[in-house]
Amino acid sequence: MKRKKQVFRASLTFIALSFLLIGSLLNNKEDYFYRLKGETTYSCALPAGYVEINTIASTALTLTSHGGGNDYHNKVNTDTFRGTVTRKAGNTAYIQRRNQSNGELDSLYLWGVGTYSDLVPGAVIDISGGMIVNYYGNPEIKGFTYTVPFATNPYGYGPLVYNSVSDFNINAFTNIYDNSALNYSRLVKVKNVTLNALITEGDATSDSWTIRSVTLKDKDSVNTMNAMINTQNAAETNQIKALLNSQYETGYFDITGVLFREQNIDHLRIVALSDLSYEGTIIEPTYTELLIDQTTLPSVGGYATGNYGVRTIGEAKYEYYRVANTADYTFKMIDEFAVGDSTISAAFYNTTKIDSIAKIEINFKNDINASEGLRVKYGQTFAALSETLLPAKDTNHTYTIKTTNAYYFKFETVGNDAYINYIKLYCVAPTYDHTLSLSPFATSKSRINPITYSGSLVSGYSSVNVPLEIVEHATTYSVVTTKTYTYYNAQDVLDGIYTVAESALTDPVDVANYYIAFKEFPVNYFLKGSIPSEAYTTFGDYLRQVSEYNRTDGYAQAVPYRDADPYDGVNPYYYEFDIALPGLPYSTSNRGVGRVVIWQDGFDCTGYDYSPVAVYTDDHYATFQEFLNYGTYGERFNAEKSRTAYIYNAYNTLSPA
Repeated sequence: MKRKKQVFRASLTFIALSFLLIGSLLNNKEDYFYRLKGETTYSCALPAGYVEINTIASTALTLTSHGGGNDYHNKVNTDTFRGTVTRKAGNTAYIQRRNQSNGELDSLYLWGVGTYSDLVPGAVIDISGGMIVNYYGNPEIKGFTYTVPFATNPYGYGPLVYNSVSDFNINAFTNIYDNSALNYSRLVKVKNVTLNALITEGDATSDSWTIRSVTLKDKDSVNTMNAMINTQNAAETNQIKALLNSQYETGYFDITGVLFREQNIDHLRIVALSDLSYEGTIIEPTYTELLIDQTTLPSVGGYATGNYGVRTIGEAKYEYYRVANTADYTFKMIDEFAVGDSTISAAFYNTTKIDSIAKIEINFKNDINASEGLRVKYGQTFAALSETLLPAKDTNHTYTIKTTNAYYFKFETVGNDAYINYIKLYCVAPTYDHTLSLSPFATSKSRINPITYSGSLVSGYSSVNVPLEIVEHATTYSVVTTKTYTYYNAQDVLDGIYTVAESALTDPVDVANYYIAFKEFPVNYFLKGSIPSEAYTTFGDYLRQVSEYNRTDGYAQAVPYRDADPYDGVNPYYYEFDIALPGLPYSTSNRGVGRVVIWQDGFDCTGYDYSPVAVYTDDHYATFQEFLNYGTYGERFNAEKSRTAYIYNAYNTLSPA
């Protein structure tokens, strides 16, 4: 049963800015210098009697000693600087300007301005003279003079208004950095926005509930913007929390805030409940809860090094990518096998469209001293999801992501393992669609047809030079570097004629190049079930296994393999060459998840000749990367799983110059 809450309307007022005192202690605790640098505190080692304030023009505003002796609190302003009035209250106003060197905000009190009618929020002014004083730990200027440099304020008094998120994104952050008058505008109003996502930490009913991030969007589109909640008192913060937490799709906001940059991300900072003007009826929906925990997902597979699979829970299908069973948790997400390996992150996501997911709750922890928690993605299109980061926690922690009406979600590791206790989806009258729409990957890369050996093979003598690096022209290529591969017969190595060191190959590029060039296995590779006993002793850790197939199902459906003779009743052969990945054990009985898969007759694509084509997988056929025949593999695309947003796309084939 839905229940309506009273319509909330809050009239627009102007924003109270937060201020930072930035200084360095000189000879005693009374001696301060101020350096206004927005959100970052700097220790300033400046000569006695001077202080630096960065202006819009990136020049130093020099303040000389005033009052004599060691009274360093009072500094005479000997320069002119420009800012925007963002609030006026009684006899005090505040100005703010963006620091050109670091993008942060500089703020300053103006004292004794109660009678000045043109000092209103939104006004651009140039300040000269006056004295900078320490006002309860914040910089304040007294006795100054000011001018309004524009005969007609280019955007009028009050906030600069944008009619939509799209308008705001196109204009606001472009204008804020140019040299026009708009460069000094900080106070803005964005109209007709609705909640896109609200990420919170903790229980919404308690004081410990923290808003981690807010994204807003146009009520009629998917364009989004970032916002921050930064109020001056707990009561007002809780009111904003309650409003945002209850707001659903039925209304929209007009939001007034101050442009703000934190960690190189632009936000609209909201500092008062009155910054939110809300239209529409707030509805608290009735949710259907979809739970993923140890009861609904009791096992993800037996490999401690990671499992890749699909599970149906209720009416929806979910995929997991490199996860393992672990005590006390539903699963562990393994970020990487070894530091710096080329694998992609562990993930858990839905492939069934769930219409719709209003919010997602997750309880998890990371390893101790983890720097990042989890990346959460959500949206209505599997291939284009919004994303944000959840902070790392080394104890169980709950986050709630209010997604409004997402169809898909995805959790990914970010440099650290994660232990998932549960995931809960809050859905509104959910419907399910198992059709997943994906597109071929786009690429700027090209391939070449391989260099192959012709003639009789002589062990230790037959060789071929294969490109490792090329320069691409419009339709052709030139070879920059090559690598020489020499054919060896495995029996010659077993008999001691040639050494393992000079003949064995284990790198996926070398394995692909060798087989494609000679159509023979590298000497240390033996067919499954046909490994001679002496090979274990001779090759030791270099010993690898090859499996052969002629199937047309499974991952074979992910590529356009060619059937050279479709009338012979035999499907095309392909081979799986084992690849040992860094950080993982390997043996012919514990083969790991790395493979080079080579189709004997190649791919049926424009420009591809009949040479073998290789793909590489480091995730047990979940994804593939095609070998481009010059020392590199291409874009990752889906094979047996939907870890990426892409399916196979043929590469453009270059010809020799």
